[in-house]
Amino acid sequence: PLSEAPRVTIVIPVHGQYAVTRRCLAAIAYAPTSVPYELVVVDDGSPDGSGDLFETEAPGVRLIRHDFARGFNQACCSGAATARAPFLALLNNDTEPCAHWLEELLDPFERWPDTGLVGAQLVYPDGRLQEAGGIVWGNGEPWNYGRGGNPYDPRHAYSRQVDYVSGAALAIPANLWRQVGGFSPEFSPAYYEDTDLAFKVRQAGYTVRYAPLARVIHHEGLSCGRDDGDASADAPAAGTAGASIKRFQLEHAPLFQRKWADAF
Repeated sequence: PLSEAPRVTIVIPVHGQYAVTRRCLAAIAYAPTSVPYELVVVDDGSPDGSGDLFETEAPGVRLIRHDFARGFNQACCSGAATARAPFLALLNNDTEPCAHWLEELLDPFERWPDTGLVGAQLVYPDGRLQEAGGIVWGNGEPWNYGRGGNPYDPRHAYSRQVDYVSGAALAIPANLWRQVGGFSPEFSPAYYEDTDLAFKVRQAGYTVRYAPLARVIHHEGLSCGRDDGDASADAPAAGTAGASIKRFQLEHAPLFQRKWADAF
């Protein structure tokens, strides 16, 4: 149910794994929402012909193709550059949004005018909480608040200010995204770009918030693997010649910590 006058542009970066993305698109299509949206899929050099399949099965989706894999960071930027809506929502392809997720992601912007960035509640497929907003400790290390807990626990179930939100499911005004420069290219191809974005939004004078009722199931690891040192072929990653992109989590940590040391 796509709109010609969208309020939200949903951007989904994709590198192969067509079946995973197809499930995400189906979840979006079936999740009840009254928010008009457009859907942009960025085919980041997929090796499995995903782009051709999207054109056949989802002709309403606006497709952007990269001739080669540029990584999650730049794939999101390519999609965001084409946004027609006043709000931008970034969504991993290994997610399943739940009912009214867009209403809840936009609610903090209406409730608190100083809001600049909002993240969803991420839940594992088995119902355990993956993230209720993010923390950055005093040494610059990030952590998912509430990880492994109960998503309905009162500690995890209210809207509040947070240090950062995951790029797996977030919303930001398109004008603010452009103002702060979107994802910083120094964190390409992936990892720490979402944490860095939150700090840039805060530096610009806005607040980062978490929306607990914007619930999104996240099949963590399907897109990028789980282990920092994983180099298995079953966790392919854009721009890494089959090696897991998770290694950039370790490489980008010192860069992020040097850049924002004063904020810590």
